[in-house]
Amino acid sequence: MLLRLLFACAVLLTMTSGQDATKVLQENPCLSKQTCGKCMQSPTCAWCAQAHFVTGDNTTASRCNRERNFRSGALSCDERLLKTWANQVSVPRDEPLSSEHEGDAGAGSSGGASGDSGDSFGCSSGGSFDAIQIAPQHVRMSLRVGEPQQLSVRFALAPNYPIDLYYLMDLSKSMEDDKQKLSTLGNLLALEMCKLTTNFRLGFGSFVDKVLLPYTSTLPADLEHPCDNCTAPYGFHNSLPLTTDIDSFAENVMSAKVSGNLDFPEGGFDAIMQAIVCKQQIGWRSSARRLLVFSTDAGSHYAGDGKLGGVVEPNDGECHLDEKGFYTHSDKLDYPSVSQINQKVKQNSINIIFAVTSEQRSAYDMLSQHIEASSAGTLSSDSSNVVQLVKEQHDAITSFVELKDNSTDFVRIPVPLGVPGTGAPEETNRCDGLKIGHAADFTVTVELVKCPADPAQWESVVEIRPTGLNESLVIHLTKQCQCDCERAGPADLVRARAWCRHTDADGHRLPTHGHRLWTHGHRSPTLAHRLPTHVHRPPTYGHRLSTHGHRLSTHGHRLPTHGHSCRRV
Repeated sequence: MLLRLLFACAVLLTMTSGQDATKVLQENPCLSKQTCGKCMQSPTCAWCAQAHFVTGDNTTASRCNRERNFRSGALSCDERLLKTWANQVSVPRDEPLSSEHEGDAGAGSSGGASGDSGDSFGCSSGGSFDAIQIAPQHVRMSLRVGEPQQLSVRFALAPNYPIDLYYLMDLSKSMEDDKQKLSTLGNLLALEMCKLTTNFRLGFGSFVDKVLLPYTSTLPADLEHPCDNCTAPYGFHNSLPLTTDIDSFAENVMSAKVSGNLDFPEGGFDAIMQAIVCKQQIGWRSSARRLLVFSTDAGSHYAGDGKLGGVVEPNDGECHLDEKGFYTHSDKLDYPSVSQINQKVKQNSINIIFAVTSEQRSAYDMLSQHIEASSAGTLSSDSSNVVQLVKEQHDAITSFVELKDNSTDFVRIPVPLGVPGTGAPEETNRCDGLKIGHAADFTVTVELVKCPADPAQWESVVEIRPTGLNESLVIHLTKQCQCDCERAGPADLVRARAWCRHTDADGHRLPTHGHRLWTHGHRSPTLAHRLPTHVHRPPTYGHRLSTHGHRLSTHGHRLPTHGHSCRRV
């Protein structure tokens, strides 16, 4: 009976101590951090690297504690040895937006067509143009875990910003009348674009489908002339790289011949992928708004459809054009997936305009929801409204800005606070109704969620960019994950590194089990406190004694068991 009473008291004391310790650690989580690095990664905590760090009554204290406890005098630590941390921000590059120097940027958004720069439309030679539409451009941050850092970001459309427009056309037989119409509208399209900018270039490409069954007929005669007045089928052809020679555009469209295929969907995804990734062959400029107009009256094959023709190799997202501009891997690689196209669109800052017939509009509306910076418009049966469609879509694209980032699991960038127009701030990464001369302001918050286990990832680069534009705010991010004294160094730093842990001046780890932690003037045993029994272990007489998972101290004495085996259960 006495034994049961003793054990009941021990268990009750252990449970009470554990509950007290849990409450203490919940109130002050710094106490459980046994190294300087772990203390650094805990918000509001500070570390005392002072030798023989104890409380006022000479009780061992946790080196990691709330910074306010050191500042208030509840804990005494030499100011020179008190390690505290805070976010640090510097801005190496913050050049003014181009819209703030509109007078130096050339013609405005509506004055391009009236100039005389050497051709009939007033468009320039398409030279380089260094516009700045987002500020700042480069920021360095050193962040502590759990302490968000705010940053003001500003965006404004640059006046007279260059435009590269590549017209990608379905040249299957059903699009023959559209081709004829487009050839007569090239000059009008250039004229309208030159009203938006004096720096405009135009290119042309076409597609049919893979030259394999069941997509196209492989009969020898059909491989040469699949239909009346048709050329041999092909996957994709870059007929005219981007140029300011508008007459060449009209000539290339006129001379291009239609072809034929068997099934209804076309090989448009193959063509889109090549038009995006073949930057040098197409002629995309780095400082220009890149418009890819995709014109068709049919759906498109996508990843997996290639298996029908025996093509099982996934699309590799690389450029495969020969010297004549033809796609060489049509029969070797499967069609790309929607996600692959979306990835390449984001990487290359392309704006896709799906100019499709009314029958296909709903399908391409849904497709544009899964491809960043894309939109869809309805093309008339003979493409006679293509100029108006392109102008409307361009106006829609440039009427808003949407910010995206490439943050990882370790860095969190929540939806920023935007100021659309003159309204009150709201949680949005998009501002609508943009015009030349008006800026959109955002307050971006960057937070380090946790430290990566791999030290190689403690330095990283985060980009915040407006969709559809080849500009970004680059943030070089340093993660505060390790104290200086924890880094490898010469022998004379051994003692300093010892104080990076809960140790004494000689590098011996201070006991934390059985010692009381200083908690704002109140003492409470730790969770791992071992309870002395103050009595020798009694005989069990063959019975197992339960300690509820806690070890009972015997003060170093081995107790007799009277021949019985005594085990903890």
